[in-house]
Amino acid sequence: MTKATPMKVILYISKDYPEGHKLQSVIEKIIPKHLLVVFNMVSALSQGLRGPLSDTILVLCPSCTEEVRALAALRKLIRDVRSILILPDEEADTVAMGHRFHPRFLTKPTPGFKDVLKVLGRMLHVKS
Repeated sequence: MTKATPMKVILYISKDYPEGHKLQSVIEKIIPKHLLVVFNMVSALSQGLRGPLSDTILVLCPSCTEEVRALAALRKLIRDVRSILILPDEEADTVAMGHRFHPRFLTKPTPGFKDVLKVLGRMLHVKS
């Protein structure tokens, strides 16, 4: 019997975005740190997405609409990756851009990120 490979989580948060750091803290409570890779720059994320991603979940938490646009340039790299996108606002343009990512889950920052944790836990097969 072969053992399942643990899923890796790639998290993108802006360096100075408080909501992103809150998200990182709650994610670190449900997965081991060695399975979490955090990027704070779109260019670094672009490099981190080059390689096998079959056992990867991508969590994107941009701080502004401009950052959503910058991440949109990476859509081809993340097209086949299971992803969660936490939008910075609920403006129609931002939401429309977010849907183009085809994420498994699309939301906005919420207290404690309980919705994100629930979805991520299911994707990771973690009992909550």
